[in-house]
Amino acid sequence: MRFMKHWWVLAAAVVMLTACGPRPAGTTAPRVKPPATTTASGLQLPDGYTDSLYAQGLNGPTALAFGPPRDPLTGGSQRLYVAQLNGGENDGRGQVVAIDPGRKTQEIILDNLQKPTGLAWFNDALYVVAYRDVLMYVAREGKLGGPEPLVTGVRFNGRSLGHIRVGPTPDPFTGEPEPRLYFSSSGGDPGVSGYIYSMRLDGSDQRIVARGLKNAYAFAWALTDGTMYATEIGDNIASAPVEEINIIRQDGEYGWPNCAAGLMSGHI
Repeated sequence: MRFMKHWWVLAAAVVMLTACGPRPAGTTAPRVKPPATTTASGLQLPDGYTDSLYAQGLNGPTALAFGPPRDPLTGGSQRLYVAQLNGGENDGRGQVVAIDPGRKTQEIILDNLQKPTGLAWFNDALYVVAYRDVLMYVAREGKLGGPEPLVTGVRFNGRSLGHIRVGPTPDPFTGEPEPRLYFSSSGGDPGVSGYIYSMRLDGSDQRIVARGLKNAYAFAWALTDGTMYATEIGDNIASAPVEEINIIRQDGEYGWPNCAAGLMSGHI
């Protein structure tokens, strides 16, 4: 074994540094909630934001990724790629579909995937997280080749690994001039899951970046200094879910399954 619907906006607000670190002396925990506007669709958005319908008729969408500016499969304009379950969670009928921004038509690119939950494009390579694996499909002459398994059999909680993203350059943790892939494993077995991993674009040099994250399902990096942020759906040590946005530090330990933010004295 190798080592190892919806739009989401990762807000530029940090609620904690780690799940189990003490708050610095003399500081307080800001809890500023921006005013919300309820749109015609029923969504509550921060003041100044609006929503509009981009696509409909999807079947259990789980992940979104815009393709390259010049689509490698059609040679035309950039398209939005969507992973969807296309049925029940365990049916093995998952798909990746491409949506044309002008006509809003949907083209099935990949079919019969097991629990696809992560998508990322880099140049002509499409990276897909499906169940316990990370797969690479390279576009050549208008067709996707592969799949080429980069990671297989990762330990997790039985649902799916989750998210995948291409990091910034230079890489904030290694200093390498090329970007790296980042993906997470849902926590199921303490000590062997609940991690954020990184690796080179060809699947080599696989590393653990951080531990103790039950469900780190989304990542983003600050444009100014490359700081990495990750969301987490916790339900760590109590019945109530604990939802967080964490600053990710190299070799950081974020608490699962032993502790969680808001449930212990001295934490945000």
